[in-house]
Amino acid sequence: NIPIGNDEGGWGYIGSAWADGGLLPYSGVADNKTPGIYYLNYVSYLLFGTNIWFMRFLSLVATALTAFLIYLIARRIANKRAAIFSMAIFTLLMPLPAVDGSYAQTETFMNLFVVSAFYFMIAFPESKNRALSVFFAGLCVGFAVAFRQSAIVSIVPLLFAIAFLEHYNWKRFLSGAALFFFGAMAATAFSVLPYILGGGQFSDYLDGAWLFF
Repeated sequence: NIPIGNDEGGWGYIGSAWADGGLLPYSGVADNKTPGIYYLNYVSYLLFGTNIWFMRFLSLVATALTAFLIYLIARRIANKRAAIFSMAIFTLLMPLPAVDGSYAQTETFMNLFVVSAFYFMIAFPESKNRALSVFFAGLCVGFAVAFRQSAIVSIVPLLFAIAFLEHYNWKRFLSGAALFFFGAMAATAFSVLPYILGGGQFSDYLDGAWLFF
């Protein structure tokens, strides 16, 4: 029940301006985030009007799911004790003011999708559906980018993970990387689609989300 933060207020205003007055992000209202956070605030306003609890509830759910995925990943690559320790560190750090964990931040939702990408990458290394898991990892990265541009950085360690899991077989690595990037681009295109269908222009999205500075 802490006071509303500057970012929360700005994104909440953009969501309400879009839902109420048809003012689209990037053209009607200026901001430099990718569209995921605007979609959530748009839906929040449509469902419950001016409020803060719904976005914070979604943030809490995202944090809990991220912690659980960290547990699953650490248990897979180490052991149950390491998994509990890793999950506990993340969970205890998130409420701290230094990481704005009490607010509905773009990073909170980005973290969920980035960790999901790592989960898909390592959870099924020898599975018959290995190609599908790599594709899903790419999808998760694309959705992470839909909340924050800096999620692109996670592509580097994920590519190293593909190379390692393919035992540095470069032919298999290249095919896996192609699937990964196809998934990421598909998710990115899908994330822009509601904005375009709502009357937005791709050029405005490009300027606002990627060329703002």
